This record gives sequence, structure tokens and C-alpha cells, in this order.
Amino acid sequence: MGFSIFDYWRMFRKHGIKLPYRYFKDAHYFDISKGTNTHYWRPKDLEIDTNWSKERFNGVIYMPSWTSEVKKSLNFLYSILGNNFGSFQFLDAGCGRGKPIFIYRDFIKKKKLLKTFSALGIDYSASNINIAKKNLTKISNKRDQRSIPNIEFINSEISNFQKYISCEKLIIYMYNPFGGDVLRNFVKQLTSYKCYVIYNNPENLDFFLEKDFELLYESYGWHVNCSTAILSNL
Repeated sequence: MGFSIFDYWRMFRKHGIKLPYRYFKDAHYFDISKGTNTHYWRPKDLEIDTNWSKERFNGVIYMPSWTSEVKKSLNFLYSILGNNFGSFQFLDAGCGRGKPIFIYRDFIKKKKLLKTFSALGIDYSASNINIAKKNLTKISNKRDQRSIPNIEFINSEISNFQKYISCEKLIIYMYNPFGGDVLRNFVKQLTSYKCYVIYNNPENLDFFLEKDFELLYESYGWHVNCSTAILSNL
């Protein structure tokens, strides 16, 4: 299932040509080029999962990150960290169907960075995690497995992320995945680690600033998908 010509027509009628063009360029084309399934939005009440925890009620609608925004954020961090970029473990908090991790994987390959830590994606939706794993299978091959970091997609509450990480230095990616007490608790847990946080669509930026994260970069565009803040507690 994905966007049809009728979905684009409805988008055009409501927003003009700019949004459907950017949606195709920064969301739909990624799937066309890689044979994956990441681009279409899905309200949480349409999820087919039945075993929910209370964290689900702080969850936000699934929408794909825009390709150019993820790449721009990774390049910004690389300009700060250089080859030390590879010494941080990458965690996508609320990973959905895995797109930012796939972009991160390509970034690591392009920069020829050595990695010793798995890239992790955690999401409370079992259906999203299953799709992310299928997407990974579609874009992976034996050569990739030898030359890039392992990728793990985990169906879990984000409050349990410490069970799965293997490094004290983290690069966190978030596309406004959850709010409320779940996000506050997550930010509190992050204070025990050395972190850079890429926060796309940063609706609750104050939660980080309250915990003494420093705002390194902030850009607000014409659409929430091209609005990003990058923070650190180092």
C-alpha cells in the first residue's frame, strides 16, 4: 500500500504543487529507488497491533522523514565529529519502518567510516518493525553485511532502550515520535550518556533544554518535515 495519483491530487488541491513535489522527491522516490516500503503516513489508530502498552497513548502519527533533511543533519554532525562520528552508536527512537537508519547506513559507507556498534531502531509498533525488517532484507546483500555496521530493529517501549545499546556515546534520531511523560522520561535517561540528538519536527524541544542539552543547530522550514533541531549534552 502506498500513495496513488489520487493521493497526490488531494495533496495538490489542498497545498498546491510544492508539497506533492517535495513528498515525491523526499519520501516516495526513496522507496521507488530502493524497493522499500517507508513513505506513506499511518495514524496510530489504524495500526493492526493489539498488544499495546501505555506508551502507545503518547505516540504520534507515523510519517516518513524527508531524505534531504536526514542527510543534512548527518552532514552537520559529521562536520563537528569528523571520523569520531563512527565511535557513536546510532539509535532511531521511534524508528517506524527504518528509513533514517538506511540513510545512516549509506552515509557510513560513503564516508568509509569503520563501525563497531550496531545501528538500532526501536518502535512500539510490531507491524512497523516487521516492515522495517523486510525493508532491510530488500536493500541488504552479502557484501553489505561485511562492510557496514549491523542493523537491529527492536519491537519495544523506548523506556527500555538501555537494554539494547552497547555504547555510552549515542547519536539519537527522532522524528517527533512521542510526547508527554514518555518523552520526558526518555530525555531523563539520556542524561546518563554522551549524546547528540537529531530532532526532526521538534515539538517538545523544551524537554531537552530543561535537562541542559545545548542547542547546536535549529532550522524551521515551510513544512514540519523540514524543521530540525540538533542538540548535545557533551
